[in-house]
Amino acid sequence: MYHSSLNIYLINQTEECVLYLKDYPYPKNYRVNVYADTTPMPSSLKKADVLLVNLPTRDILDFLTLYKQEGKKGSKLIFNTTPQRRNLILNSPDKDLVYDLWPMAMTINSFSFGFKKLFANIHRDNELWQKEQCLNTVINSTDSLIWFKDKQGAHLRVNDNFCKAVNKTHEQIQGRGHFYIWDLTPEDYQAGEYICMESEIEVMDKGERCLFDEQVKIGDELHYLKTYKSPLFDLDGTVMGTCGVAADISNEIFYRQYSSSTQKEIAELKHYVYVDNLTGGDTYLLFKSKVRSINRNGSIIAINIHDFKTINTICGTSLGDIVLKRIWMILKDLNKPEDLVARVGADSYVVYTIDDPLEGHIYKQHEFVARLQDLSHELDIPSLIPYIGTAPYNPNDDVEIVYSRACIARNLLKNRPGVIGLTYTNEMGNNAKGMRSLEAAFDDALADNRIELWLQPKFSPKTNTVVGAEALVRWRGKDSIIIPPIKFISLLETNGKIKELDEYIYRKVCCYQKRALTENGKLIPISVNLSRVSLFSNSIVRRYAEIANEFGISRKYLPIEITESATINDVKSAETIRRFHLEKFPIHLDDFGAGYSSLANLTSSSFNTIKLDKTLIDNIAKERGAKLLKHIVSLAKDLNISVTAEGVEEASQKDFLTELGVDDIQGYYYSKPIPEEEFWEKYGK
Repeated sequence: MYHSSLNIYLINQTEECVLYLKDYPYPKNYRVNVYADTTPMPSSLKKADVLLVNLPTRDILDFLTLYKQEGKKGSKLIFNTTPQRRNLILNSPDKDLVYDLWPMAMTINSFSFGFKKLFANIHRDNELWQKEQCLNTVINSTDSLIWFKDKQGAHLRVNDNFCKAVNKTHEQIQGRGHFYIWDLTPEDYQAGEYICMESEIEVMDKGERCLFDEQVKIGDELHYLKTYKSPLFDLDGTVMGTCGVAADISNEIFYRQYSSSTQKEIAELKHYVYVDNLTGGDTYLLFKSKVRSINRNGSIIAINIHDFKTINTICGTSLGDIVLKRIWMILKDLNKPEDLVARVGADSYVVYTIDDPLEGHIYKQHEFVARLQDLSHELDIPSLIPYIGTAPYNPNDDVEIVYSRACIARNLLKNRPGVIGLTYTNEMGNNAKGMRSLEAAFDDALADNRIELWLQPKFSPKTNTVVGAEALVRWRGKDSIIIPPIKFISLLETNGKIKELDEYIYRKVCCYQKRALTENGKLIPISVNLSRVSLFSNSIVRRYAEIANEFGISRKYLPIEITESATINDVKSAETIRRFHLEKFPIHLDDFGAGYSSLANLTSSSFNTIKLDKTLIDNIAKERGAKLLKHIVSLAKDLNISVTAEGVEEASQKDFLTELGVDDIQGYYYSKPIPEEEFWEKYGK
């Protein structure tokens, strides 16, 4: 699951040892970089996770001083030693900085033995770290109190909610028993009023999980817990302690007592539970109850407003609340008295109507849009644009499930501008399940190296030789079938994982360029696509610059491709592009001419290359299309901007573009995208 970046630095080691580490069969979830040098540098010490150092005796103490100042926290420092060096290190006040000592005259076999042992320890530590992370995440993802105890009742581990309940830190709790943790006196404990240790003994004696009702005093209040306690077994099968999971049911008991109070108190409670505090209408909880009681076929409609947070940001939350109430009033007015309307939360609404789900809503939807436009003009606010999803309901259905189906249909509208509403279909549900499965599988695909770098070459039309390439991504399923980007890119943009994918592919390109630099010293620019989401990251430019430096690749071989639509009217992305340009990354403006094009973009000094979209290339045979291309290329050349033609498939297109003087061509005429290794075999060597 985890991904470990491991930087190994070798100082004065043999070339045979260096090659051994580079060829070592590291697990797939390790990204290992091996660097070799003769002189220790402060910049290397800051990055090194492992340092294998062979230095003359006279330099060792100075190196230890430098390492103490500059070394990366948690790194492993290993010296090659003679008996004299060994004594010097062991008598040094900084000896604790040294992880291990290896003999001076090492054969490749002894070096291999030492490194395998070292890496096994690193791998074990990482595995333990992952298990620790998983355990902490699980026990802290619940509202319950969780603890682990030894046989004597001392707490070995507790979750955050437990600490909050007793108002103590993890460090204060670890190793301590009941008296200290719950602030009990021995007399209180003996009285048995608050906590009973007998339940722990019962669980250990039975060797099975048991359920208990317990009372604990938290501060000055008595709390009631419903507690599951389970035995913990040692390696030999004997019980070594207990694990407890407790839910605080004090509020439930209070509610039972409260519900037996006066009718006025009951009415106040019902109002809180069933009346929306903003609209004065039904809450979603009451809505569900009413739908079940009607017991008739109908439709459930999910509605929310496009980018409503803009209203709150620009106009303030007070006006935003007025808008939300007015929207609810419009929905009430548009629907029949027997229909139900409720606000689910924020700008989300739900409607139940007995209309036929496939016929009765079109008029209402258009009328709703018109009324929202009127409201926008009346209050002088940005346009209110609704998303409306509908799902059929019958009395045998679970209201929550049908509402979620309506939400699936509604959410699909976010990628369909101009469409007012959608009705749920089984295909939508299957697609939604597939997308959730795909989302869950992404991390595993990264760990298994099934997210692959593919490259599409760019050719000079004059020499018909490769002058560059574009990096593309392919996801190979566990069945080895390729999942096309169109199926997962938008999903990863939605859940934020696209930034991780962008950097993963960028690193892959850097690895490829490093290979080319090492093996033949010849590099060609390989452009990397950057998503709109990544453009909004404050650290993206610094991060990519650091990675380029880490691999030792000049930025001129790592152009950044940015879709033109991502640059339209967006100050944040424009600033990111400018900073990439200042860091000497070439910037390619992708999809030029695909519907968002603005000649004003050509005036930006940040863009080094424009990539003519395939829609322009496809119109070469038409007189107007040919003239348009001619003038675009001429204008770009006058502005000292290079031109790449995408989607070239025919010889006639290639010949025409050659005459126009485009710099390079990308498309099936020359080559489709191919896997990284195939590209290396064809063009890298």
